[in-house]
Amino acid sequence: MAAITVTVADEEGNAASLQVSTQDTVEALKALVEIEMRVPSAQQVLLKDGAPLAPGARLGALGVADNDFLFLVRDNSNANISGMSGRDTTTSSATTATATASADAGTGGVGPAGAVRSLKDLPAGLGPEQLMTTIKANGRLLAELQHHNAPLAAAIATGDVVKVRSVQMKQKLEAVSRRVEEQEAIRALEANPMDPEAQRKIESMIQRENVHRNMELAMEEMPEAFGSVVMLYVDVQVNGHPIKAFVDSGAQSTIMSAACALRCGLSRLIDTRFAGIAKGVGTSKILGRIHMHTLKVGEAHLPCTFTVLENDDVDFLFGLDMLKRHQCCIDLRRNLLVLGSAGKEVPFLAEKDLPARARGHQEEGAEGGGEGGREGERTGGEGREAGLEGQLIGLGFSREQARSGLRRTEGNVEEAAALLLAEFGEREGGS
Repeated sequence: MAAITVTVADEEGNAASLQVSTQDTVEALKALVEIEMRVPSAQQVLLKDGAPLAPGARLGALGVADNDFLFLVRDNSNANISGMSGRDTTTSSATTATATASADAGTGGVGPAGAVRSLKDLPAGLGPEQLMTTIKANGRLLAELQHHNAPLAAAIATGDVVKVRSVQMKQKLEAVSRRVEEQEAIRALEANPMDPEAQRKIESMIQRENVHRNMELAMEEMPEAFGSVVMLYVDVQVNGHPIKAFVDSGAQSTIMSAACALRCGLSRLIDTRFAGIAKGVGTSKILGRIHMHTLKVGEAHLPCTFTVLENDDVDFLFGLDMLKRHQCCIDLRRNLLVLGSAGKEVPFLAEKDLPARARGHQEEGAEGGGEGGREGERTGGEGREAGLEGQLIGLGFSREQARSGLRRTEGNVEEAAALLLAEFGEREGGS
C-alpha cells in the first residue's frame, strides 16, 4: 500500500495537499476533500488531465501518483455523476463553470461587450461560453488577449468550448502549482534560513513577482506597448514595376532581393565583384550591386544604388544611404516620407496595404514572387519549362546552366537565377 500526496485545486485558486494511498477509492478521496475544502462529495467532479476520476475505482488503477495535481469542479446540480466516464467530461465541466459564471453575472457579471474596455474589466470565474462571447464581440479584447495569453486566445479563435475549458483548467492548475511551490520554498527557508537552495528559490520568486508587477503597471499606464507596430512602407516603382518598399533608417544600404531584381529586369546589371556577406541581426549572402538606376517615389525620380541579396525576406528596403542622400525626413506626426532633395512628400501605407509578411500573416502567393506563382511555374508543361529556360538564357546563362539551375530548384526561375548568379560570382572571385 503506497502512500502518496496529491494536491487538489478548485477554480477559485483554493488548494489542499492530501495524504492518501494508491489503494484508496475515489470516494475516499472525495471524503477528504469534503473535510479540507468544505465541498460536499455529491458536488465534486475530480479531474486528472482533463478526465474525471471514475467512481468506485482505486486511485492507483486510475494512474494517480505521488505529487499529482487534481482539478476540482463543483457540480451544483447534485446530478448523479456515476455515468460521466462515458461522456465528454470537459464539456460537462464547461457547463458547470458556465452556470457558475451565469450566477456571478447576476451580481455584476459581464454586461454589454462595449462596456468591457480591457481584460482587467472582466469578472473572475467566467465560463468558456461566456468568455468566448465577450472576447469575440470586442476586437480590442481579442488583440489584448493575444499578447497576454496567446494559448487562450488561440483556443477562443477556434470557437471550441472544450478547448477553451481545457486551456483554462491547465492554466489554473499551473497557477496553483506555482503557489504550492512558493509555499514550500517559504517553509524550507523558515526551517533553515541559511539553506542556499531555499534562498535561491525565494530570490527567484521575488524576481518573478517584480516582473509581474512591472508588466501590470505597463498594462495600466502604457497599454499601447503591448500592441503591434505598423512598419513603414511606401509605394515605389523600379523600371516600371510597382514595389512596396520598406523604409528602414537602421539599414546601412538600400537593398533589393534577387527575385525582385529579376522581376524588374535588372539582374543583368548586378556587379558580382561586390558579392559578400551582409551582417546585422542575421546574415545573408550579397550577390552583388546595381550601381545606379532610377527609383520612382511618388512623383519624384531619384537615382539609386541597390545592394542585391540572395534572401527574399524583404523585396525592397529603402535604407539610410538613400535617405541621407536625398535628405529624407520620416514625419510620423503626418505619416509622410518627406523627400527633401525633390521637394515631394509620399504617404506611408496603411496596414491593410502592406505585404502579407509585413502584417505577420503566412499567406502564400500574396505577392508576385510568392509560392502561388512559383507553384504555377513548377507544374507548367514543356512549353512553360522552355519559357523558364529562355528567361535564364536571356540573363546570359547557357542552356545547360539554365536547365541545371531549374532542376536543382524544382523549376523555380527566381531561385535558379539567384543560384546561378551566386555560382558565377564565386567563379569570378576565384579567378
